[in-house]
Parts: sequence; C-alpha cells; structure tokens
Amino acid sequence: MQWEILESQNYLKIMKEKHVSSLVAKVMDFRENISTEMVGLHSFNLFKDSKKVLERIEKAIVNQEKIVVYGDYDCDGMMATTILVSAFEKRGVKVGYHIPNRFIDGYGLNVSRVEEIADKGYKLIITVDNGISALEACKRAKELGVDVIITDHHELPPILPDAYAIIHTALSPDYPFKAISGGFVACKLACALIGKQDAYLHCLAALTTISDVMPMIDENRTLVKGALRLLERNKYLSFELLAGENTKYTTTTLGFIIAPKINAIGRLQDGLSPNQCITYFKHSGATSEKERMFKLAFVTSCNKLNQERQKLTNEQYKIAKSMIKQDIDALCCVDANFHEGLIGLVAGKLTKEYYRPSFIMHENEDTGLIKGSARSIKGIHLYDLLQANANVLKSYGGHALAGGFSLQKENYNEFVEGINKFIKQNKDEKTFIETKDSILVEETDLNLSNLHEFESLAPFGHGNEEPTFHLVLQQPSKIETLSNNKHLKLTFNLRSGSFNCLWFNHGKDYESIKHLNQFHLFGQLSINEFRNIETMQMILEDLY
Repeated sequence: MQWEILESQNYLKIMKEKHVSSLVAKVMDFRENISTEMVGLHSFNLFKDSKKVLERIEKAIVNQEKIVVYGDYDCDGMMATTILVSAFEKRGVKVGYHIPNRFIDGYGLNVSRVEEIADKGYKLIITVDNGISALEACKRAKELGVDVIITDHHELPPILPDAYAIIHTALSPDYPFKAISGGFVACKLACALIGKQDAYLHCLAALTTISDVMPMIDENRTLVKGALRLLERNKYLSFELLAGENTKYTTTTLGFIIAPKINAIGRLQDGLSPNQCITYFKHSGATSEKERMFKLAFVTSCNKLNQERQKLTNEQYKIAKSMIKQDIDALCCVDANFHEGLIGLVAGKLTKEYYRPSFIMHENEDTGLIKGSARSIKGIHLYDLLQANANVLKSYGGHALAGGFSLQKENYNEFVEGINKFIKQNKDEKTFIETKDSILVEETDLNLSNLHEFESLAPFGHGNEEPTFHLVLQQPSKIETLSNNKHLKLTFNLRSGSFNCLWFNHGKDYESIKHLNQFHLFGQLSINEFRNIETMQMILEDLY
C-alpha cells in the first residue's frame, strides 16, 4: 500500500462559498459529487419507455392477464423481486415470481423458462435486475405471444433484446443519474404502480444499493441516508431479526451483516429456497404468530447457511491460493472442485490480497462447460475485457470491477491468452501498485463541532468512500496496549480536547513506536460516545 497525500489548496474558498468548516471543506475539495446537502429522488417518468410500461401493466391488470416477475439469485435480484411483487399486492393483484437457480438456470431469463412460463398461461414477464442480455429468451417469448418488460441496470450489450419495453438508465437520456441498482430501478417502478413513495420498499432498495456496491452519491446517497433513519425509527422485524444484536443501522450493518446472509441463499444448493426469502421480506413485520414463527425459523436457517458459506469459502480460498502464480498479471484458477456459488467470493478475496484481476472457474467434467466469476482492479475494466473476448465465451456480463462468464473447455487457453493480452494493452507502470488517498488535515481542523458537520457527508460507500485522513502530531500523552497486548491506543491532548487513536491488531508495534517524537497518523475520523461523553477519535490504518 502506498499513500497519496492530498493537500487542499482551495479549502478557504470552499469554506466561504459553502459555509462549511475547514475539515469539511478539505474533504469537499477532493469530492466533486459530494455535499452536505442531499439531492431529491429522480422520477420514474424520466425513464424512456416509462409510460409504455405503466400502460401495459395497467392493461394486464384490467384484463386479468397473468403476470410473472423474473428476478435473480443475489441480494439485489431477490430484493428487487420482493419490491415489485409487494407493489402488485398493494394494488390487490396477485402475480407469480421466479428466482432462477444458479446451478440449473444460470443467470438471467432463458428460453426454457420462457417456454414454461408461456405454458402456464402468463402473458407478461417483468424482469428485475436482469434481462438486458436475454436476446434468445425475448425472441422466444415474442414467438409465444408473451410480452417482456425488462428492468435492469447491467452494462448494455452490443445488441439489445427485442423486448416490449426496457427500463434502463443508460437508455434514458432524460434520467440524470445512471448508476442505480436493479432493486432501486424496481422500486421506482413499484412506487409508480402504487402511486406513492413507500418507506419499507425504499429500505429494501437501499439494501440492494449497498449490496451491489453502487456509487454512494446523488440519489443513491439520498435513498440510503433516508433508509437508515427509517430503519432506526420503524424497527422493521424483517431487518431486526437478520441484524441480530447490531441494533444501530449503518451501511456496515446492511452491507456486511444482512446482505451476506441473503446472498448465501443463492450461493449454496442445499439450503433455503430463494422463494422463502421473498416471502420473508414481503411484509416488514409479522401479521400473525404463524408468520412470526416463520420469520424466526427463516433467520435461524439463514444464519446457519451463512456460516456454512463462510467455512466453504475459506476452504476454497486456500485451494485457489495454492494454485495461482503470483508473478503474473491475472490470477486464473479452474477446477471441478470449486463451488459454483462461491467462486465470486474467492475471486474477490484473491483480488483484495494480491491486487490483481482474478478469474475463478468451475469446470463441469461431464459437459466441459466452465463457469467463471471475476473481480478486477482500478484501471482494468472487467466488462470491456470480457467483451473483447466474446468470441470464445458462451455468455458474459457484469460491471467494471465484477463479472461472470461461461465457456467451453476447449476455449480455455485462448481465453486466458485473451485476458493477458487485454491487460498488457491496458496496464501501465502503476496499475498493480495499490495506492490510497489520504487528506492532509491539521490539529486546528479537529474539534467536536467540525466532526459533527463532517458526519453530514455520510453515508459513505463506493464512489464516496469514507475519507482517510493524514495527521501529523507530536508525542502523545499516553501509549497503551489493549486486550492482552492485541491492540494499541494512543492519546493526544489537543487544544480542542482529548484525541484517541486506536490501531487494531498492532499491539506488537508498541516497542517500535513508543520512542517516536513525531507521529504520522493515517485513518478515519469519528466521534466516540461513552456514557454521554463525546470524544474525538481516529481508527488507524497506518502509522509511522
């Protein structure tokens, strides 16, 4: 890790223009899209095809046509399905819904499922969080007299499917912000259907915004900030049970406690049905004792499934590490023993540790079909990489940093060559050096009032990451170890009050730093409240 220290040259001007403190001004100087103010939520009517979609749905309702919502097996897809099904129920309309099986259906709408849906008499399919690449499925649906409305947010393919209508920000010139989740797209349609904004549906959409790592700017930030307040105020049972003892709702609660439990459902074959997840989340609370017992049983099973997912992921990660060559640009591993539902997690862990694009693949030895999941780094656009190798792939999709694909075994070597060729053409001398920005601040920037104002820039997330600050201070008043010498705590006496720095899992560094006269501190600033007393603190990432 290398630190890029950012020193604001414009903070005095920003302080004057924005009427903010020096601390917030220094952050805003390096965040063009962030403000202490929040934008409004953009209207569904700004989507191209919005009117056409609503008219077709109303026609289906009036004529009592059978409607099915077709989702996806990750958190975004399951919550998007829940959101839209809930909206129809609020209209008094019962609709069908289907979450594809990762291991049988694969990702997205497919021909065989379209044929099944048509055989059951459905006349309208509405996809959520998928569909934008479903060329053959939409073609077959049209042949069978079934209309398909696509709502999606994934990268646009070179050729669009021949659907009845498509709701997608990238196809909507009037829609001002493009990077929203599949669940948020579904939420906008849902609220248009019921004719009002819905607090609980907004909370489900906020969960998808975090789980699918959407940029925490513009309306995403507005949605999530509002949802966190709603969750704290309303204490929805469906969220409370999954959050467990973590009663304070933050982006961490949603992204690292609740979302992984939901994602585990779609990752493992032997476990909960995704349909149970839809049933669980459709109602925010429990309307009967029977429903409460179902929710409790669901959460118990969900927790066990997530624990099994964690165990298997760690085991397969060790296997992958033993297979990779660390001196190459891309980490590629293929094996019949890799679990198809966990390859994305393994790829993510490899990319995080080695800062290289990772491609983890499961091979079906009977059919020769290889299914892979990939994670990338800044500077290597994964979707573009997959698109550049489309000639050897059966299917592919994703974003700049994450994607999935499939290919036949005989094309594997050519695919790996294509990966390395793309990276060679797009890398430079800094591509594989992980750097992190830190904003230089002074002791005079630190006081409780400034830190409270700084908290108004939250919630933080992708695209609005929590800032790391660089602060240089002289000798602390106290250096101590905590938790049996596991952690370090440094206390500085500033003019504005006590300032504590916590360096977790670095108790071993006590001897090497205790004689330093000057401390370069890198970390996140916050306010710690204990027994109604507030103190300034920094959670350290680095110190020298």
